[in-house]
Amino acid sequence: MIITLTVNPALDIYSTTEKLEPSEKMRCEKPIIDPGGGGINVSRVIKRLGGESTAVYTKGGHTGKLFSDLLKKERVKEDPVEVKKDLRQNFAITETSTGNLYRFGFPGAELEPNDYEALLKKVDTCEKGAFLVASGSLPPGAPPDFYARVAERANQCGLKFVLDTSGKSYKGVLEKGVYLLKPNKKELKDITGEPAETLEQQKQLLSKILDHYPVEIVVLSLGAEGALLATGQEIKHFPAPQVEHVSSIGAGDSMVAGMVYSLSLGHPVEEAVLLGLACGSATIKSPGTELLKKKDVDTLLEQLQQVISNPAPKKTREPKDLPSALKDFPEIKKKINRHKPMLFLDFDGTLAPIVEHHTDAAISEEMRGLVKELSKRYCIAVISGRGMADVKQRMNLPDLYYAGSHGYEISGPNGFFKENEEAQKILPLFDEIEPVLREQLQKIKGVDFERKKFTLAIHYRQVKSDLEQEVKDEVNRVLKNYPKLTGAGGKKVIEIRPDIDWDKGKAVEFLKKELSDQKDPFSIYVGDDVTDEDAFREVQHGLGILVGEHSQKTYADYSLKDLDEVKIFFRNLL
Repeated sequence: MIITLTVNPALDIYSTTEKLEPSEKMRCEKPIIDPGGGGINVSRVIKRLGGESTAVYTKGGHTGKLFSDLLKKERVKEDPVEVKKDLRQNFAITETSTGNLYRFGFPGAELEPNDYEALLKKVDTCEKGAFLVASGSLPPGAPPDFYARVAERANQCGLKFVLDTSGKSYKGVLEKGVYLLKPNKKELKDITGEPAETLEQQKQLLSKILDHYPVEIVVLSLGAEGALLATGQEIKHFPAPQVEHVSSIGAGDSMVAGMVYSLSLGHPVEEAVLLGLACGSATIKSPGTELLKKKDVDTLLEQLQQVISNPAPKKTREPKDLPSALKDFPEIKKKINRHKPMLFLDFDGTLAPIVEHHTDAAISEEMRGLVKELSKRYCIAVISGRGMADVKQRMNLPDLYYAGSHGYEISGPNGFFKENEEAQKILPLFDEIEPVLREQLQKIKGVDFERKKFTLAIHYRQVKSDLEQEVKDEVNRVLKNYPKLTGAGGKKVIEIRPDIDWDKGKAVEFLKKELSDQKDPFSIYVGDDVTDEDAFREVQHGLGILVGEHSQKTYADYSLKDLDEVKIFFRNLL
């Protein structure tokens, strides 16, 4: 259910003339008259998108009757508050010789105190869980804290309060709590009292709003530059589709309408922003006071979805160049405070020290205790190259999620279980290749085999350094005869796996979808090996933390020197 609130509605009158000349009588085309005002436009756009809403507004005089008739013509449901004075009128003229648009706005009539009380009573009757959109200016003489009183009532009634206004109308509102706030750059500056010109300044100010006020979502509209979405997760930029700029009248209202309509359908907030941008851009390409056309929205939304589905790849850098996750923890803490991240942890080299023989690996009681405490706050999954049964036995924490064999087998509490079906079909090949490899490598002392359900590990940590390349060459020669298998390197180990599109990163992606109701939940992955790079790349919306160093460039964002620093980092998370 969506309710829009327009305290200062207006009849929008639009026409065209060839040229504006001082003191001359201008011959204009037949005027187009539309019902206008922030919330009214939101309701009109929602109707065009196929949704329903109820428009609450002040209605008075002969202009009020015409206004109501126009809403009925568009089949917008209304619930007006009757007032004594006429609604205001706004005029817009396009000069056809230049294409310039001129807008003339008039102040609304002053309302009586009982009119404001009547509007507040409308809020009290809204159904719990509904979206209440307060949009537009306040009329002369309005209580400057009126929207703050609306916000307070809305939150008391369990409504999702959405605000899109300007100037002094923001007074005291944010302190009361806002579900969705949609300022532009000027309004962001008005709210914070600080410059908001550069992208970095804008991000800092959005973070400040989230840190200081009970605001759940902020979407900063940037015109042709798109929008910034700030939630309890990272601040994310969305591009705007490129359209011919004809008229900006109603574009911001259209953006709000698209977002609220999408959210009311249960869509993730990222999808809501995309629809909002498509709606705003569709209105911009419409002349005068005309709002969007649904077909234009569909076309622009498809364009945006194609752009978003192909994000820029995450960049790599040398492990030695990574900032310390301990030194930068205050910055990390800010991100964590805005949401509840999922934690993905490697085992060997991250939770347990690397040992000469893989069977000797053990997690300390101190580390196990820290992970257990963390699991009371966060959803935790251990992602390991070890077999699932092996890593579960060594962790001895049954309430965690586990992805063994680089994610080919996954389990968790309450019977949660998943095995890669494509990999299951390849299992017989491991019975074939293992004896061949054993025979080829038996002449090299120190080679050790570890058979898991979905992988075969060949450890060479105890092999003389001058023979390590021979181990790799022999394995590669054998693998040429098994095209459905592939070899992946790690720290002194070669993993023989099914040659399918699956790795630790895919396991992380699967668990995020299965365990979170968010489209892309904020995640932290901690690992030490090159086999963790797929996972570091997957957590674009989150943090990758590399323990120690390895021989390749990394997709990680931060580093920890060793397991002692891992423990400190875990304590900081508690």
